[in-house]
Amino acid sequence: MASTIFRLFLIFFFPENINLSSRPELSTPLTSLRRLAEGYWLKQASLSPYAESMFHGSPLLLSILGPLTIQRIEGKSSHHLCSLVFVIADILSALLLRATGQKLQKAFRLNLKRLGLLTSLHDRGILPCGDIAALVYLWNPFTILSCVGSSTSPIENLAVIVSLYGAVTRRVPLAAFGLIMAIHLSLYSATLAIPLIFLLGYGLDAPPIKKFLQTRHAGVETTGSTSDVSKQDKLTQTTQLFSWRTVLHFVFWVLVWSSCVLVLCSLSLKQYGGLEEMFKRTYGFIIRIEDLSPNIGVFWYFFAEVFDFSRNYLLIVFNLYILLTGLPPLAFRWRNPKCRGKLPPGSMGFPLLGETIQFFKPNKTSDIPPFIKERVKKYGPIFKTNLVGRPVIVSTDADLSYFVFNQEGRCFQSWYPDTFTHIFGEKNVGSLHGFMYKYLKNMVLTLFGHDGLKKMLPQVEMTANKRLELWSNQDSVELKDATASMIFDLTAKKLISHDPDKSSENLRANFVAFIQGLISFPFDIPGTAYHKCLQGREKAMKMLRNMLQERRKKPRKNPSDFFDYVIEEIQKEGTILTEEIALDLMFVLLFASFETTSLAITLAIKFLSDDPAVLKRLTEEHETILRNREDADSGLTWEEYKSMTYTFQFINETARLANIVPAIFRKALIDIKFKDYTIPAGWAVMVCPPAVHLNPEMYKDPLVFNPSRWEVSGQT
Repeated sequence: MASTIFRLFLIFFFPENINLSSRPELSTPLTSLRRLAEGYWLKQASLSPYAESMFHGSPLLLSILGPLTIQRIEGKSSHHLCSLVFVIADILSALLLRATGQKLQKAFRLNLKRLGLLTSLHDRGILPCGDIAALVYLWNPFTILSCVGSSTSPIENLAVIVSLYGAVTRRVPLAAFGLIMAIHLSLYSATLAIPLIFLLGYGLDAPPIKKFLQTRHAGVETTGSTSDVSKQDKLTQTTQLFSWRTVLHFVFWVLVWSSCVLVLCSLSLKQYGGLEEMFKRTYGFIIRIEDLSPNIGVFWYFFAEVFDFSRNYLLIVFNLYILLTGLPPLAFRWRNPKCRGKLPPGSMGFPLLGETIQFFKPNKTSDIPPFIKERVKKYGPIFKTNLVGRPVIVSTDADLSYFVFNQEGRCFQSWYPDTFTHIFGEKNVGSLHGFMYKYLKNMVLTLFGHDGLKKMLPQVEMTANKRLELWSNQDSVELKDATASMIFDLTAKKLISHDPDKSSENLRANFVAFIQGLISFPFDIPGTAYHKCLQGREKAMKMLRNMLQERRKKPRKNPSDFFDYVIEEIQKEGTILTEEIALDLMFVLLFASFETTSLAITLAIKFLSDDPAVLKRLTEEHETILRNREDADSGLTWEEYKSMTYTFQFINETARLANIVPAIFRKALIDIKFKDYTIPAGWAVMVCPPAVHLNPEMYKDPLVFNPSRWEVSGQT
């Protein structure tokens, strides 16, 4: 408040004595209110505001502040309205700085508390950084003089601070708006784009901050106990990864706001040359560095003429120097990441993009994807690449793939790209490790283990017979959808006793919407597949939550499905199972079962229709089982199921050629040496099952469907 009164006091009581509008330290050709007034006068006279090279600012700012300078143009000294606008801009900037500082300090305190260096998040021993930042800004002599000296700098400062505030508070549209307005007012603000991207990508809990805290903590705790190490390990493991989804969201809003600004500027300058004139007189003025200094002598005049003659050449040389000396080191570091050992051969692709576009190129054949096949031929069975901004070691080597799965939980843990993490939730079942993972695995095996599958066999047979009878009465069947519906209804009945005929809500429709947008561009905009995917998951989770709560209110005496077992576990004293984890587990089981199984069944029927000999042999095996029955109408028994030798060979061959899971991702927890190569800690490892299943060195004629190969080799 005092700084505001001080500004108003200088403006209203000393308008003549304090004339700083001609000082180049405060009022440049880009920020001068005098030049803005001249530009508005030219526009009022039906001339281009950029005529005579007087005005070089924003046409939008001209339209807003121009009317407030009319009295000044007429020769009067009243510039109070513009000054009030600048004072208000400074106040808003200070308030946003205060909020930004408080947000940053809160994140910093949270890190201190995690390390045990702070007992309370409200420790009064830490100075209020937000208040200090606001006071320093308001009482900074330069900001005061800029406000009083008729400079548009307070408006530019406000735009810059808005972008920082938006990034810190994760308000992506606001951050993009502030950045675009700041760049529109001054091209120099474009340098903020990279810091804003890192701030949005990593968030306030960025790895550099954690590294600093860990180092500081190590310096304070000189006696490195086991608990100290575990704290640091825990902090390292919870370091937030870079969120490309947020950055892409930011880029989208940058494009939106840029389009809006360009449209408004085009309308404002429609009669005066349009956008071309604006770019030439604003950004062009900055880039070309026009000489506005007066002639100060004959010697300097000739010197300036000689320099002006070579200006374009010198600018080209300077820009080439920056380009040639700056980009190569950055490109070299990208293509040659640091490693304590020898990295596998390969290419990291283009900066930021890596080889993501090539990786997602559709594969129109049943062979190994071209991305994998080409690189295996060039680099060998183990190579490095970069996908979705993450360094990845790709394994088509059977020994390395076995090693990765064998060392699960010790050297490797499951990992998914940021997009999948956002879709499934930050605390999804797939992100759990260690004891919690084993605990949930045992829960699932109680229902779908050996004994559970034995009990399910009659129910599976009855469901299949009913669907086959239904399909036989139809002219045609969309096999993939039909099998998906059958598997989903069966799984949902076993897990949650869901009957689609009796339910008023379509649970499967939500899962279908979820799957259709699972592999899509991560823009959460209404109407997009990605938005429908998120909505499908949200609706499905809401239905599951309502079912669970209803079941908890009316528990069953005899448990019959997975919900009953989950409720028993939740109600146990000292249980580690929460309702959210249980619901997420239920969602993942429903999703994984019906999508993968239905696809495998569809491909199996296709293979049968393409190979009459296999169909004949499979039919003979099943007819033999029926003939050996005492009662032909009795149901399938577990012994009959286990006796289907050729059927199992057929299933193995179908799974080999189908390659339902094209890639499996893991993350290295420590530096790992394997076959003279080093896999750095933190790198992702992608195991490629098709490269093993379709390897001609392991399978003769790998693209030929031949169930008998399993009879000879006994491979699994």
